[in-house]
Amino acid sequence: MREKDSLWKCPTDRVLVGREHRGDENGTTRYRYARLVLGEGEDALTAAVSQGEWSSPIRESKSRFVANRGEVLIGREHQGDESGVTRYLVGTVSVDDRPVAFTDTGWSESVPESASQLVARDGEVMVGRSHSGDENGSTQHQNAAPTLPD
Repeated sequence: MREKDSLWKCPTDRVLVGREHRGDENGTTRYRYARLVLGEGEDALTAAVSQGEWSSPIRESKSRFVANRGEVLIGREHQGDESGVTRYLVGTVSVDDRPVAFTDTGWSESVPESASQLVARDGEVMVGRSHSGDENGSTQHQNAAPTLPD
């Protein structure tokens, strides 16, 4: 999808795991999302995702957004170019109506926005994003790993 004036949300019960962008605000942005499955084999549990609220708008060229504890990213809206604003949609994750906790696994490498392709490691989700400058500025994602409820 075109980055400028874009609005994107994960399908039902999916979480954001990556984002790719090519070019400037008229370039293409692609999102990667996944169903969150915790555990393996017969013990595997599929998580449900409940939509939360959109964040307040922040200026893209000096932006840093991190979801609150227990929340993950499930959507993003961007208006204009790097001087425009960006908002993030967060969600909460649960298994059998029990909240799933997340442990911060750190920020990704810093890459130029105009050629970015950042994807969380297997089993991790996106919980934050940082960007500085225009399309040649740096972009990073913050990821987290889910913890099964007791």
